[in-house]
Amino acid sequence: MKQFFFFIKKEFLHLWRDKRTMFILFGMPMVQIFIFGFVLTNEVKDSRIAILLKPLFTNLKPVCISTLKKVFHSHNSFGLSAKEK
Repeated sequence: MKQFFFFIKKEFLHLWRDKRTMFILFGMPMVQIFIFGFVLTNEVKDSRIAILLKPLFTNLKPVCISTLKKVFHSHNSFGLSAKEK
């Protein structure tokens, strides 16, 4: 176990002396976090959806579809992609 701790200590000393390795070890992840923080969001944009009702619900079909269309059209992030039959 002592050998393992000496090995870890030696590697940390080696990393501390080598500035390029320190940059790769600490700098690159910080740059990635900075870049991806601007690129990635939780916002839904231009999501195309389709409404499908099984034959079991045929009596509810006009009411459900019209209600769902109103809900999805009121929100700008969704667009219906299917045609009605």
